[in-house]
Amino acid sequence: MGAVAKAVKKVTLLVHGHGSEFFPGKKSRVEVEVPAPACVNDILDAIGVNRSLVMFAVSNGVRQGKDYVPLDGEELIIVTPPSGG
Repeated sequence: MGAVAKAVKKVTLLVHGHGSEFFPGKKSRVEVEVPAPACVNDILDAIGVNRSLVMFAVSNGVRQGKDYVPLDGEELIIVTPPSGG
């Protein structure tokens, strides 16, 4: 028997503000391929970003928790805690 292909999806993360310094390559736009289904927390784990650095995600203008499962090809805005002093 041949190997069974695992479902994979591509998700684009848009990181605003200082939070991008904690994402791969310190980029504000990160395209990720992860096994489906994967929630926001799973995606963060896959790219090595500490979950506590993300407050929530925004999908199509709607605030989503980190347990949200984005669709293949979806773009998420990643919201990090404010910084400053």
